[in-house]
Amino acid sequence: MGSQMATGKALVLRELESGKIGDPAKGVRALGHAGSPSATSYYESLNWAGYADNDSGGAKYTYAAGSWKQPAITKKCKTVSGLLAVTSTWVGLDGWTDKTVEQAGTTNVCDDGTAFAFDWYEMYPAGSVGVSGIGATDSITAVTSTNGAGQYTLTVEDSTNPSDGFSVDETCSTSTCLDSSAEWISEAPCCSGETSSGFYPLAPFKTWKLEKASSNGNTISFYPNDNIIEGNYDYAYPLQTTGSLGGKGTKFEVTYKASD
Repeated sequence: MGSQMATGKALVLRELESGKIGDPAKGVRALGHAGSPSATSYYESLNWAGYADNDSGGAKYTYAAGSWKQPAITKKCKTVSGLLAVTSTWVGLDGWTDKTVEQAGTTNVCDDGTAFAFDWYEMYPAGSVGVSGIGATDSITAVTSTNGAGQYTLTVEDSTNPSDGFSVDETCSTSTCLDSSAEWISEAPCCSGETSSGFYPLAPFKTWKLEKASSNGNTISFYPNDNIIEGNYDYAYPLQTTGSLGGKGTKFEVTYKASD
């Protein structure tokens, strides 16, 4: 699709970039804990669904990767309560147990009947940077890595349309970016300012199937890990649910349930 997006799409990107496509996890509450320190625990968040490897086992995370086929938008692509509907999928470090996030991924947007997708990166709390429009079902691999001394590389590979991928280098002080977690997340981005939760309604999508997940060269299940579902603003019902780990800890599915 190339990096030159239509004027309307560019305006949408600027609106999203005025907030944060990839926020740290918000409104987290524990749902249950596994018995083994290396096993899965369960949480609910107001903006995240997916998995996080946490540092309860004393690990620092320097590499996170995952692959997926961009989940096509389902149902009629329309605004929700007059707002854009947005779903972002990404791989990153930090954000689960601290206040920064270093991440790279893709986003689906529904804008008044028009659907489109793009790739991006972010060094939160700095603003997200949209890079290129991508195809609705492109094959994506995202990698976030660091040398442990404050230098980060954020990469999205699009094997369907290679020219739409990117790789950028960024820096962050080691006292700020703590590398305390690794994540594979489907997210409702911040901030609409007009919803009860403060996040954009989710763009309806086919199941996000994350595969070939790794952190520090190991599987998700090698480390203490957290299964996260996204709830609505008062946790009355789920917006996204997350399945169990498969592929010996390298894959899982996130299922869309509701937009808001």
